[in-house]
Amino acid sequence: MSSPDHEIHLPSVRIEIYRNLTHGDIERRHYAPGVVIFDEGDDPHGEAYLVHAGTIEIVKRSAGGERRLNLVKEGQLLGEIGLFRHAPRSAAAIAVTEAELLVMRNERLEWLRDD
Repeated sequence: MSSPDHEIHLPSVRIEIYRNLTHGDIERRHYAPGVVIFDEGDDPHGEAYLVHAGTIEIVKRSAGGERRLNLVKEGQLLGEIGLFRHAPRSAAAIAVTEAELLVMRNERLEWLRDD
């Protein structure tokens, strides 16, 4: 699980996102290893995630099989392009380990915008 000093290692915007998500009533989703969080081509519905615990694999599927693009770990953002772009997911996200994700929705990020 996350430790309080873990936030120190995150870039400043991630620290603010993390603070906003861990304080207050935020939706948390749990995934078992091997479960698909989202698939390539899925509608992001204006959602992204912060990995609160666990590891997520980002994969691109093709006729030749799967190719790992990235591993997303605790304290990192997942699917953040879905917050700003209305386009299908470009890759799949699969839980490698038990994972807990904090759900971020584009309407909750008003504080990031400059007025």
